Amino acid sequence: MATQILRPPHRGVPKQQTSWLLKGTWRKRAVAPMTTNALHNLLHRELVESGLMKPDSVGPSNKYHSNVTDLIRESSWRDGRWVLDGP
Repeated sequence: MATQILRPPHRGVPKQQTSWLLKGTWRKRAVAPMTTNALHNLLHRELVESGLMKPDSVGPSNKYHSNVTDLIRESSWRDGRWVLDGP
């Protein structure tokens, strides 16, 4: 199953102060509160460290981050690294 990137709503709390939630069949992983751009930078770095993206790949920006989100949706977080979901 695909991984979802979620930010659960918290009433009365600014978005930047709420944690992110990465959820898939591999369970859930909470990520510290940060901006959307900072989250995509973190995920990009983790994908590079896991070997799913090349070190010289284009980094995410405010407008362009589909390369990171698309790969995250096709991957699972296992043993501290991202692994592609196989057929």
